Amino acid sequence: MVKSKYRRKLRRFSKGKTPFLVAALLLILLFAGVGFYYHSHHKTVSKSQPPTVTTKTTASSPSKTQPTTSKGTNETSPTPTSPQPTPTVTPTTNDTNVILQKPSGYFASNHFPGQNGSGQDETSVCNTTAGASCYISFTKAGITKSLPAATTDDTGAAYWSWTPQTVGLTSGSWIVNATATLGQQSASTQDSTQLEIQ
Repeated sequence: MVKSKYRRKLRRFSKGKTPFLVAALLLILLFAGVGFYYHSHHKTVSKSQPPTVTTKTTASSPSKTQPTTSKGTNETSPTPTSPQPTPTVTPTTNDTNVILQKPSGYFASNHFPGQNGSGQDETSVCNTTAGASCYISFTKAGITKSLPAATTDDTGAAYWSWTPQTVGLTSGSWIVNATATLGQQSASTQDSTQLEIQ
């Protein structure tokens, strides 16, 4: 009797509460499914993202820059270098870039020494490039006499004072030449008037 009494009460209770129980069970299952889906989806997304890697950059010394080689070629790009200042060169008389000037001037101050009451003293001048070596020569019948070579001054001039006797000039007509040299360069000029010695 007691058991049947409880059974009737249980049936009455279950009759009125069944829809609510079913609805509650469905909600629980729904929430459980949403939570499971969110949890599994979140793990997949977090696993697919690549890890963040931090790198340290160190400053390399510019003096140790190595040349780089292009792939597939043997050409090497040159290492960049800072421009160097161009030294200033002061030209000298020994510089090959200096052009030797042809000698000029009066190579004999008196072409007729001792004649017409003139004296024997002579003066010669050679004008050419400054720092060059110059000498005056006298030629007659294959015989050549000359004044000693002299280096021209800053104005390019060299001077001599002499007499025909000191040079060893004998009677006759002498061809007068002035010759200048500078390094490998040489230039000569012949006097338009011969030197006449009595």
